[in-house]
Amino acid sequence: KDLNCPLITPLFADKTFSYYFNQPIKPVWSEEYEKNFRRCVEYAREFKKGDSGLMMIGNVGTGKTTLQACIIHELEQKGKICLLIQFSALLDLMIQACSYDAKKSIFQLYNILSQFDYVVLDDLGREKYTEKRLEIAFRIIDCLMNNKVTVSITANQECLQSLLKIPEYNAIIDRLHMMCPEKMIFTG
Repeated sequence: KDLNCPLITPLFADKTFSYYFNQPIKPVWSEEYEKNFRRCVEYAREFKKGDSGLMMIGNVGTGKTTLQACIIHELEQKGKICLLIQFSALLDLMIQACSYDAKKSIFQLYNILSQFDYVVLDDLGREKYTEKRLEIAFRIIDCLMNNKVTVSITANQECLQSLLKIPEYNAIIDRLHMMCPEKMIFTG
């Protein structure tokens, strides 16, 4: 895929389920994290394009993005095309595509986005909104939903709460709840 960005950042390039399974000493995790880890392993194992995604909500540094990277590596081994991207970075790419000298049009980027099997919108709610960015955010989510791309999100609770205060965001939140009905909580 050619979004002019990495499909997964170098920080998460080595995060795999097998890395954690093959540790000589088993990591000490909370019962909650162990449950979330096991659910993610099962989710990756049973994945089919168009399935419902995961909504991972929790504090900073609780392992949400790491588990998504593990899912992505598992899916890529099955030949799935995946993307892990901060939602604010995706919005920036789309805004850049609106400029007259852009190498790809915004419509080409929507087409590229629609061809992924699995997309993780990381750190949802940290982005800043203008009227244009709100319009594009809706179009991104709508494009993914209409093309049956499986979408998962990671977010902090306070960031999601701030999005709920934006009236125009209700349609986006509504779609995300339909696309990501399974909610996983990360507290520490």
